[in-house]
Amino acid sequence: MDEAVGQALAVILPIGALVLSLHFLQWRQNVAMENRMREDREESERRLRAEIKASEERLNDKIDAVEERLEGEIRAVEERLTGEIKAVEERLNDKIDTVEERLNDKIDAVEERLNDKIDTVEERLNDKIDAVEERLNDKIDAVEERLASRIDRTDDKVDVLIGEVGLVKGALIGVSAEVTPRESVPTG
Repeated sequence: MDEAVGQALAVILPIGALVLSLHFLQWRQNVAMENRMREDREESERRLRAEIKASEERLNDKIDAVEERLEGEIRAVEERLTGEIKAVEERLNDKIDTVEERLNDKIDAVEERLNDKIDTVEERLNDKIDAVEERLNDKIDAVEERLASRIDRTDDKVDVLIGEVGLVKGALIGVSAEVTPRESVPTG
């Protein structure tokens, strides 16, 4: 078995060394490529920064020129619009005054009509309330009369029952006296 292990090691060790060598070569190539890429990237970044700075300067010059031109145009438009706004405000205020007068007249007319209708409705409601109150009072009186009549009849029935209870009580007392146990005779 030692011989087999020795033969296996003889085969595996050169393969392992070959694999390690390949990995080392690959690593060195990767490191070299990363260094070149970093240098290229740094150079690209320097060139890009320079281009961006030059572009920013040109853009700032253009922006300044456009801003100056726009400010002049804005002032001119603002002056023209201010005049137009004042004229429109005056026309609007005149129209608003006219509309307010018409609305106030209409509101007064509507208010008067509503007050008339409210008065009419109040009169009708008062009439209906009076009629309902009268009917309720009539019904209450009728119910009170019926209750009084029932109470009278109930009183009459109670009086009759009291009389009958008195008779039954008297009869029971008489029966009780007859049934009272006689003295017992001693047996002996």
